[in-house]
Amino acid sequence: MSWIQILIWLNGAMFVGYGVACLVSPALPAGYAGFELATTSGTVEIVAMYGGLQVGFGVLLLLGALKPEMRDTALWAMAVVLGSLCLARVFGLVFHGASAYNLAAAAYEGTVATLSILALRTGAAREVTP
Repeated sequence: MSWIQILIWLNGAMFVGYGVACLVSPALPAGYAGFELATTSGTVEIVAMYGGLQVGFGVLLLLGALKPEMRDTALWAMAVVLGSLCLARVFGLVFHGASAYNLAAAAYEGTVATLSILALRTGAAREVTP
């Protein structure tokens, strides 16, 4: 198994696992991020965005890990989604202050986005056999 396949598998599994945990316990991501779930609407929003969206993103990545023809799609998705998260998080850190949670998240998101772009630029994903 190549480093690209491992990258996609790990991220797919992490997003599905964390998404399911957030579906079951929306207080989990709220606690990590440092906010409270004060209303039903807010709780449902966390369930949808932290639970449903992350499970769906993870499934897309796992499909890319399983199907070689979808590998570039998974890499593009990680580059765009995690790269956007990283840039927005850095913006927030600069203008609103730093926290250990957000610094660690930005490091993870930036690293994965960079590795995804590297794999796409080198064409390495197309050279990997199933």
